[in-house]
Amino acid sequence: MDISEVRRQVRSDLAIWGNIDALFIERASRDEIAEAVKEQWIAAGPLYAASLGSPLTADTPPYKLRWLIEAAHMAGEVVGY
Repeated sequence: MDISEVRRQVRSDLAIWGNIDALFIERASRDEIAEAVKEQWIAAGPLYAASLGSPLTADTPPYKLRWLIEAAHMAGEVVGY
């Protein structure tokens, strides 16, 4: 489900968690992960927590999770939340 649609259906004072695809994380570059997190944050608004929509796959390199976490920290600053 599109995160902006979730935001429309959920009260604005409630936090929502992003639904970033685990297979996307497995295959994406660092820049693609950063852009995806930023786009989710813009669509969701300030009360957003970047997270996966499913468990990481066994083939996902651990550094990709670090990239996701770094992207979440940076996106909040870039978006201004």
